[in-house]
Amino acid sequence: MPVEKTVIAEAKECPICHHPETMSQKAAKPLKESGKLPKEVFTSLSHIQITMTDPRVALTVPTLLVYYDACGKCGFPYATKAETYMAPVVAVQQKPRGGFSQS
Repeated sequence: MPVEKTVIAEAKECPICHHPETMSQKAAKPLKESGKLPKEVFTSLSHIQITMTDPRVALTVPTLLVYYDACGKCGFPYATKAETYMAPVVAVQQKPRGGFSQS
């Protein structure tokens, strides 16, 4: 089931030189034009995801997702988009540690 995200901020251009294209957009352009990448895909060089409450208290938690990229002209790194959404909490079973073997 797709997660509904709300865009709370989006940079349309570099804050330094005002160039509209980022490095990842430049890299993805030929892939989108050839059909190897869907045209609606948002690209970025990196992102950070932060839960805004304690994930131990619910099955979903409000989460902030911030995307980062660099200007395709001057190379200045900046946040290109920020979204909020309810992220499902995923329980991961830990493997036992210690001196016991399974043989």
